[in-house]
Parts: sequence; C-alpha cells; structure tokens
Amino acid sequence: MNAKTRLPVIRGLARNTILEHPYAPILVVLVYFSVTGLLYVSAALFSLGEGLWPFILYQIITLLMQAMVCVFDIGRKKYFVDLGEKDQVPVLTLFAAFRGNVRTVLGAAFFLMGIRFLFTLPAVILSFLNPISPENIKESAVILGLMALGNLFGYLATVPFFPVLYLIGDFKSMPLGKALRMSLWLMKGNFFRYIGFCISLIPLSILGYLSLGFGFLWITPLIQSSYAHFYLDLLKQKKK
Repeated sequence: MNAKTRLPVIRGLARNTILEHPYAPILVVLVYFSVTGLLYVSAALFSLGEGLWPFILYQIITLLMQAMVCVFDIGRKKYFVDLGEKDQVPVLTLFAAFRGNVRTVLGAAFFLMGIRFLFTLPAVILSFLNPISPENIKESAVILGLMALGNLFGYLATVPFFPVLYLIGDFKSMPLGKALRMSLWLMKGNFFRYIGFCISLIPLSILGYLSLGFGFLWITPLIQSSYAHFYLDLLKQKKK
C-alpha cells in the first residue's frame, strides 16, 4: 500500500474510532478547550504596563502558558492514540503528562515553542517598537504580514517533529533527545505526506466554522483521531 493509498485508510480508521466511541471524546475535547482556553485568556489579560521589561515579562508569561497548554496537548494525544488501540480509555488520560517525566514534557514544549518563536521574533520586535494601531496602517500591515509568514515557516520547521509529543505520551521514560531523534526518523520521507494529510483535513474545519462552531464538538475528535492514526501509521511503516 503506497503513501497516497494509506491516507484514505487512516481517515477511515479515525472515523470508525469516533463512531465506536461517540461520547467520551467529546467530553475530552470540552475539558481540553476549557482548560487551555482559560490559560490563554489569563495570559491575554495579564498586563504589566508599558516599557521594555514589562514587554519581555509578558512574552515569558505567554510562553509559560503555552508550555502548560502543551502539557495538556500531550495528554490529549495520548488519549486519542489509546482510543485507536483499546476499547476503553479513561477521560483522565488527558492529564497523563503530569504523571510522566515533567522535565522531558516541558523540554519538548519549550523546544517546539522556541522554534516557532524564533520565526515570529521579527514581528514581535516590530510590534513593540511600533504597536499595531489604525493610525499606523502600513506599519501594522507589515507586522501582521511578518507574523503570518513567521507562523507559517515556524509551523513548517516543526513538521519533522510532529511525532515528538506522541512519543513522549506513549513512552514516558523516553529522554527528550531520543524522542527528537526518533521523530526525525519517523518523519523521514513523510514531510510532504504529512502536509498533504493536514490539507485534506481542512474541509472538516470549514464545516466546523459553517456550523457556527458547534460542529467542532464532533469534528475536533475526528481530526485528533486522524492525527493519532497518522502517528500509529508512521510507527507501523517503520517497523516493516
């Protein structure tokens, strides 16, 4: 079975997984969005005033909040991986990362965020020097453009490390260095396949927005299950 043929199979496996477990994944998604949403709102409301040091402290606080989101993300990934392999998975699996190697978990979080932050750093610096406002339309457009490009290239730079959070959730005793190396090994030859897979899931997200967001209660579990099955397929592919 070639790579193009496997993608529909992966989506089919994800669909069957969610159909077999129609309710618990929705609860997991609700808990995840509630907790991470609260963290993001807390970071957004945190104000230290104006100036360089308050600006730097705000960025640090934001990174810490994103690291906590990443910890919950590992639990979410672990839940959907287990759901693809087992009949019953406890909802508390969402908090699995807190029972693992915390140093490895936070190390992976800061590593991935660090890559993305480096690509958005020019826009962050410009936004500090020239805050976005209606009075500075040209400067604001440049900053927003740089931010969009930074996010795009930051995302592409982290694609080879797509499996790392799954590996840390799957193998609690795995050191960070080994998880990063294994991620690169698993993604070797699968970079564009993964990009194509992500693009194939965009119509599902569009359906979620067309339903005024309510559809994401069912669509998000399906998307997360699809990524989990893609990860499981990478493992099977390398075992052959």
